[in-house]
Parts: sequence; C-alpha cells; structure tokens
Amino acid sequence: MLLDWLQDILREWLKKVEDGSGELQATLHAANSGDAMAQLRLGFLHYHGLRVTRDLSLAASWVRRSAEQGVSQAQCALGELYDYGEGVPRDFRLAYHWYLKAAELGLARAQAAVGSLLQHGHGVRQDDSEAARWYRQAAEQGEPSAQMNLALYYINGGPFKKDIGEGLRWMKMAAASGVATAEFNLALCYAQGIGVEENQMESFDWMVRAAEHGHPRAQALLSGR
Repeated sequence: MLLDWLQDILREWLKKVEDGSGELQATLHAANSGDAMAQLRLGFLHYHGLRVTRDLSLAASWVRRSAEQGVSQAQCALGELYDYGEGVPRDFRLAYHWYLKAAELGLARAQAAVGSLLQHGHGVRQDDSEAARWYRQAAEQGEPSAQMNLALYYINGGPFKKDIGEGLRWMKMAAASGVATAEFNLALCYAQGIGVEENQMESFDWMVRAAEHGHPRAQALLSGR
C-alpha cells in the first residue's frame, strides 16, 4: 500500500497508539493545533484505517496540511497520493510539484520519484538528463529504485556514455536490496556474460531471488512456462 514506508519514522508512535494509552487523542489535539508531524500521523492512520475509520480523502487532507508546513515526508506522501489518485484526483503535475519540494529538501524517495516522472514525461516535460541527475542523488543516498534506474541508463546508454561496468555496479546495489527487476537483470547478465564472467550458478541464484520477490518473467522461466 502507499505510505507504508512512513512506518519507519512512525514506528515508536504507532506502538503507543496501538497500546491505547490516549496517544490517539493527544495526536488529534496536536494536529488540530497545527502540529505538522501530528497531522502527518493522522493522515497515515486514516489512510490505513488504524484505530480510526479508513478515509482516503481525510487522509489526504491531513497529509496536505502537514506538507504545506514543509514536512518533506508529508510532501512526498502527498505526491504519491496524486501520483496514484488515492484520496485526490490523479494528477501527475501536482504529484511532480510535491515530490520536487521533498526532493529539494533531500528526501531520497522523493528524488527517485522526481526522476521517474521526468524519465516518463508524466506531469512534466520528458528529460532523461534531469531524470538521471535526480536518480543519482537518490542512488547515492541508498535508494534502491533509483540505483536500478541509474543502472539501466548506464547499461542502455541514455543521457551519458554507455558504461556497462558502472551500470552493473549500481545494479548489484539495487539487487542486494531486494529489487526484483535488478535481480532479474543481474541473472540475465550472468547467464549471458554481459559485463561479468558467465556464471550459470550465479545466474540461477539471482533468478530464484527475483522469482521469490514476485518478478513474473523470472517465475515463468523457472517454471518452464
């Protein structure tokens, strides 16, 4: 589900909410008083229906109030809601607007999202060079999806000189984080000796990992379909 990534920064607070220690009422009071993090927390609860009614429109409303106060995680979350049309009408232009605000504050997830919209020309003029710049910023912070997309730019030859070795370096980072597409592509590289010494055992190992992480082509190849 969208916004699941927020659990990492809300984990300790969520434990208090689940304990029923009055934390929910305290958060509601703080949010109504203008506390930006409390607003983001309420948005998360309403999005998932945790101890409150699931209400995507209300979730988006709280997230927006937090985003407007400059909380980068809220800005990125609001970008996601617009990107996928949950709680708000789908609008790539507004998704880009909010992702970019969070990206400029250094949030790696948002930087990767900005890169993706630029790469595909959703809500903004298509620009591979700018997409690669944002992917690199996110990748250098350890964002797996950005590492994967940066790898593909190097391997396929995009906005900069084709460099399979550099591409594989980023691909391996993404694969090590469990990105199924990276695992699958790495399996193909080992199977065909692309940028690495051919190694069928290594290829099989990565193919199995990709299949376990839900990659349909890896699953099909392993099942013989």
